[in-house]
Amino acid sequence: MTGPTRVILTLDLPPRHDGGIATLVDVLATGLYELGETVVVYARGHGEDVEAWDASRPYEIVRMRGHSWVRHPTRNLIPYIPHIRAHHHPAVIYAANWQLAGAPARMARRLGMPVSVLVYGRDVTALADLPAPVMEADRVIALTDWLAAELVDRGVPADRVVGVHAAVHEPRGDVAPAPLRRRLDIPPGPVVFALGRLIPRKGQDRLIQAWPTVREAHPDATLLIGGKGPDGERLQGLIDEHGLAGCVRLAGFLAPDELDAAYALADLFALPCREEVGGDTEGFGLVFLEANARGVAAVGGRTAGVVEAVIDGETGTLVDPHDVPALAQTIVELLRDTERRGQLADQGRRRVLERYLPRHYARRVLEVSP
Repeated sequence: MTGPTRVILTLDLPPRHDGGIATLVDVLATGLYELGETVVVYARGHGEDVEAWDASRPYEIVRMRGHSWVRHPTRNLIPYIPHIRAHHHPAVIYAANWQLAGAPARMARRLGMPVSVLVYGRDVTALADLPAPVMEADRVIALTDWLAAELVDRGVPADRVVGVHAAVHEPRGDVAPAPLRRRLDIPPGPVVFALGRLIPRKGQDRLIQAWPTVREAHPDATLLIGGKGPDGERLQGLIDEHGLAGCVRLAGFLAPDELDAAYALADLFALPCREEVGGDTEGFGLVFLEANARGVAAVGGRTAGVVEAVIDGETGTLVDPHDVPALAQTIVELLRDTERRGQLADQGRRRVLERYLPRHYARRVLEVSP
C-alpha cells in the first residue's frame, strides 16, 4: 500500500450488520485497497464471527469498544480521534454515518484531518432539519445526484456536496441454486426475486397485490421475497388474504451463499420502492446493481434515487410504485418476452462491470475528496 491513509468510521460493518451502509463501507474499503490506497476501517462489533469476517477482508479493521453506539456515538468515538491521528495521520476521514461526524469531526479538523460525510437517503430526507454534522462537513458525498440536489436545496453549500453512485462486489461464479430451491420448496417455473428490509417503502406489498394477475398469465411463477423487518407479519397477512401461500415465499434473512443462489434462481428482480410520508424514500438501491451484476434484469419504482440505479429501458424497467396493475403487467410482459429480458440483463451486467465495481466507486470518491 502507498500514499496517506484513508480512515473510514462506521456504525455498520458485517457480519453483525448487513444493510446497505455496511455493504457500501466494505465496497469502498475494498475498492481503496484495490487502488493501492492504505485504508483502515474503524467499526463497532466484537465476537468470534466478527474476528473471522475481519480476517477475510484485505484491508485493516479496528473494532472499537463502547456500549449503546447508536445512542451515544460521540461519547464512544471521541477517545479514538487522537489515536487515529497518532497512528495513521490520515489524509481524510470518511464518516459513513453522519452521527459519527459531530464533535468527533470537529476535533479531527482541529487536528488537521478533513472529514467527508456519506449520506444515503432517508437518513437525512426523513429529518425536518439537516443535522449540524452534514452542514459542517468538509465534503458531503451523497449516494445520487438526486440526493445531492436535495441537500443543496436544503442549505448545504453546493461546493461541498457531490453525488457519487455506489457500487457492488463482483459476483461469484460458482453458485448452486438447487439447495435453496429445495429448502424453500420453490416449484419449477419462473422466479421473480425481491430483496430488501421488510418495510412499506420497499414495496413488497405491491408485488404481493400484483401477484394474482401475474399468476393468471404465468400459473407456475413464484415470487421469492428475501429480507426481514417489521412489516413481515402484514406481508404474510396479504399472502394469506390473496390465497398465495403456494406461490409466494417469505425467505427471511439470506446468508451470502443463499443470496447468490436466490439471484441465480431469479428470472427477474423486482422492488417497486416508493416514498412514504415524512420523506422516507430510497436513496439509490444497491440491490438493483447486485441483480444486474448477476445478469438479472430489474423492475424498480420510479422514485427518488432509484431512477439512477435502474436505467429505464436499458438495464430494467421503472414503474409507478403505486400502480399495481401496471406493475403486474410489466412483470407479465418481461416474463413472457425472454429476448427483451435477456437484453436488459446483458446491458445491466455490462454497465456494472464497466462502472460499478469497488475500484470504480473508490476512484470516484477519491476524485471528490477534500
